[in-house]
Amino acid sequence: MDLQKLVLQAQVGDAVAYDTVCRQFRGLVMKQARQGHLAGIREDAESEGWLALAQAVKDYDPARGVPFAGYAERCVSYRLWNVFKKERRRWQTESPLEDDRTDEDGESDRPSLLERLAASDDVVGEVQRREQREELRHALTILPIRQRQAVTATIIGEGRLVDLAVEWGISIQAVHATRKKALLSLRQCFEV
Repeated sequence: MDLQKLVLQAQVGDAVAYDTVCRQFRGLVMKQARQGHLAGIREDAESEGWLALAQAVKDYDPARGVPFAGYAERCVSYRLWNVFKKERRRWQTESPLEDDRTDEDGESDRPSLLERLAASDDVVGEVQRREQREELRHALTILPIRQRQAVTATIIGEGRLVDLAVEWGISIQAVHATRKKALLSLRQCFEV
């Protein structure tokens, strides 16, 4: 039977047609889910691939003139790419107990979580850092609200320019320019 007819039958609830479509695209789902960048989340990726195929069967519209095989491949690959991006963002925000990142001298420029949790022996340095944080907080209060939000969301926080652009209803370049003005103002505050 023609693949397009099978998909149309699956859309109206024919379980045999749906099962046949799934069996025909098993290789695609497995291939996409077993890509190297998804190795750490292979089982989740496989599940998401099957969900994407099910959604492709449900949403497919033959009137658009796109072959189902190509449509299904795009749906599965885009879904898995989005899963990877989401997982990558999660990995980037996690802080390992021991930080492996070192420079060419074997020295790490960032303290590990264990070092950060340990009591500080440098009381003077700790006081200076606390004072600098207070100065920064004060300088941020002087900035206009949008500039303050741009700095706190994208530099201090984990936000992205794209997210602010969508939230504010402006272009990414406009958010970047706002953040650039804020950083220039902060630099001028601290140079005086």
